[in-house]
Amino acid sequence: MKIEKSNKLILVTSICLIGIICILAYSNLNNMNKQLSMNENGITIELNSESVKMFSQKEIYDLDSQEIEVTQNTNFGPPTSRNLTGVSIKEILLLSNINLEKIEEVTITALDGFSATYTIEEILQDDKIYVVYKEDGKKLEDNEGNYKIVCRDDKDSTRWLKQVYKINGIEKNVEQ
Repeated sequence: MKIEKSNKLILVTSICLIGIICILAYSNLNNMNKQLSMNENGITIELNSESVKMFSQKEIYDLDSQEIEVTQNTNFGPPTSRNLTGVSIKEILLLSNINLEKIEEVTITALDGFSATYTIEEILQDDKIYVVYKEDGKKLEDNEGNYKIVCRDDKDSTRWLKQVYKINGIEKNVEQ
């Protein structure tokens, strides 16, 4: 069987592209595994993308947790009432010795790369944004990770995040 020169080029190019895709997928898997191991240890708090504190799971559980009832709205069914246990994100940032007066916004990142950004005005509101680690008195489901972010007044729950591992405070007038 004779393969024409142009077909050989297509075949070689296809094999190279498949190889590159496999390498990138493997690299991404390693990155996810590193992030997952970080998440098992707790949550990293950053200021302008520089790590300032790591809260272990025990430290988070030992904080002044609150029981909160929220309604989760999704596109997949009727609103669902949830009983959650968590800690105010404001408290976590204050315990990290971050001067909230200098912060403009806070970006929270999940293992899957999704992130949500909140203004400092939202962060400072009492009883609004929580790092949650229990639902109905039980550990979160595996697909939710150890922590999720819940914003109590998000009408459509679009800024709720699961598998949270990093909270980054961004100061005013700082380039990222």
